[in-house]
Amino acid sequence: MIRQTLTTKHFSKISYSRSGAGSPLMLLHGFPLDGNIWSEIVENLSQNFTVLVPDLPGIGGSILDDKNTSIAELAEIVPAILEKEGLENCVLAGHSMGGYISLAVAALFPEKLKGLALLHSTANADTEVKKEARQKAIELIEKGGREAFIRVAISDLYTEDFRQENQHVIEAQTERSLAVPADTLVSFYKAMIARPDRKNVLQESVMPVLFVYGKEDSVIPYEPCLQQTLLPNVSFVKLYERCGHMSMKELPELLQADLRTFVGYCYRSQF
Repeated sequence: MIRQTLTTKHFSKISYSRSGAGSPLMLLHGFPLDGNIWSEIVENLSQNFTVLVPDLPGIGGSILDDKNTSIAELAEIVPAILEKEGLENCVLAGHSMGGYISLAVAALFPEKLKGLALLHSTANADTEVKKEARQKAIELIEKGGREAFIRVAISDLYTEDFRQENQHVIEAQTERSLAVPADTLVSFYKAMIARPDRKNVLQESVMPVLFVYGKEDSVIPYEPCLQQTLLPNVSFVKLYERCGHMSMKELPELLQADLRTFVGYCYRSQF
């Protein structure tokens, strides 16, 4: 694995890793996580692909300069990394908030994508109820409740069974997420609240799209998302049993197999 950094229009430093060789696959992590969430699957996937894993601004070695960032600004990271690596395009897989960013990339830079994978994510904008919940979380964080928020948020990402059997995984991720500054958490939540509905991106897309859902996901339940899987011209849909919001940790072998199949299809197909 090689670590690299670059500067973009809106961010003075973006840190990312590059592993393997072959057709490129970029993995965007969710909230309030970092690029380490992919550790169980990167080694396997890098046997066949060039795997690029950024840390979003304000996390790890990446810097969040403007606390009023947007999902659209975060999307510029993808073409910037591809340019630095001398790559024309990639298959882009986004987890949760990383999926929101991936949809923005598909809207703003469609020529940069060979395929799009939405992992425990949605093209729907926030409902009013969701916006209100995020706003309450922002108020808690700003009042000094960052640690309490992180501990609950990380636990909620997993199924009850996984939490009981893998407490060390929960604790390790919690410690990593506790390193994320409060202003980064607030900035990302505000960006998510303000993001537009992107179902039109799916409907107008000619690229293949993979949807992965956990049947026990309490963060983004799968039922309201199923209708959008009918929108793309070519869809792959996976619904995982005994899985919450974190298939890359809960079912890594299954996820890496499905990503391998999907990425291979994207580079073989013509669209």
